[in-house]
Amino acid sequence: MINSSRSKARERCKNCNQIMLPSYKGMNKKYCSRKCIDDYRKANGYWAKLYIKQNPERLERKCGVCKRNINSLGRKHISKYCSKKCLYLAGKIASGQKTVFVKIPVEKIPLLYT
Repeated sequence: MINSSRSKARERCKNCNQIMLPSYKGMNKKYCSRKCIDDYRKANGYWAKLYIKQNPERLERKCGVCKRNINSLGRKHISKYCSKKCLYLAGKIASGQKTVFVKIPVEKIPLLYT
């Protein structure tokens, strides 16, 4: 037995709300034409989301701990933290650890006090 509420919901085009005939392949179509598919995707931001997914280097993403730009590191996949050190620090901070010891190179110590 066919679920009538499901078939009624797909009898109309999602974009122009035009009544459509059922297809011969079993499952009803969502759109009446290719133009309606493109118009619906354009109206709902499908192409913008696809562009961002295909071009992640366009996004500006900052590290969750040190606020450094992750894109400047030249990585293929953008993550939440810029390095494993920042990842471990974030885990310790999230677990409620009060003090964290960090190794800083001798050359960068004067930069902390300027």
